[in-house]
Amino acid sequence: MNYSPKRIFRVLMIMVVVFLAVFGTRWYNYITNTKTPYDEEGIEINRRLPAPLRNWGCQQLEATFTQLPPPIGCRSDDNPLKWRG
Repeated sequence: MNYSPKRIFRVLMIMVVVFLAVFGTRWYNYITNTKTPYDEEGIEINRRLPAPLRNWGCQQLEATFTQLPPPIGCRSDDNPLKWRG
């Protein structure tokens, strides 16, 4: 089989878009949920994001779950029981 560079590029781009859509949707559902900030998958996705996205996600979670201790990734460096701010 002869795969042209255009076809390989197109397949790779489709894979990247699907990956971003799946994990982006999962992350957005996590930070906008109203049940719990302690969903393991959501925590891991949020922890691995670049700082600006992670901080925004933590702000969304904090706005919803102000009275609860923050999940890993949203904890203050000084006090793990306080939200990063």
